[in-house]
Amino acid sequence: MEKKIIFENNYFKIFLYNNIVSIENLKGGAAILPVTKDKKVILLNIYRRAINQYSLEIPRGFSEDGEEPINNAKREMQEEISCVSENIIPLGYMHVDSGLMNSKVNLFLGLDTIIENSMVQEEEGIKNIVLYDFDIVYKMALEGQINDSFTLAAILRSKRFM
Repeated sequence: MEKKIIFENNYFKIFLYNNIVSIENLKGGAAILPVTKDKKVILLNIYRRAINQYSLEIPRGFSEDGEEPINNAKREMQEEISCVSENIIPLGYMHVDSGLMNSKVNLFLGLDTIIENSMVQEEEGIKNIVLYDFDIVYKMALEGQINDSFTLAAILRSKRFM
């Protein structure tokens, strides 16, 4: 049986192959864990329709055509929570769900992050930002209070730098 495209837009192609669904991310993406000079992690409190609840997450998003991953991360952080990081450390990449989706997302740690203003991207469902000490965020991740895969991976990979 051949792969059959069952849905397609500018971001995804969804295939059916032998009654198994697979999704191809056409744009890639980046996510960044912003940390202030006084070691406070900045998380956004965002409503996610897919799970019908709010979620604590890091800024993330699709890349623009030809955009370098680090610039993707910087842009998403600026757009979503009006922040800029003075020092950005690459944390490698992750596959969101390798059993379902071909989606490679680059992860970054943004140190010495400055909150430029209190504006958040409300149209994306962002309610507000919250700041916690890194050790508290790490504990929240371990105890199941943070469940977003991008955020969990970035916290885990950032620990050695904190």
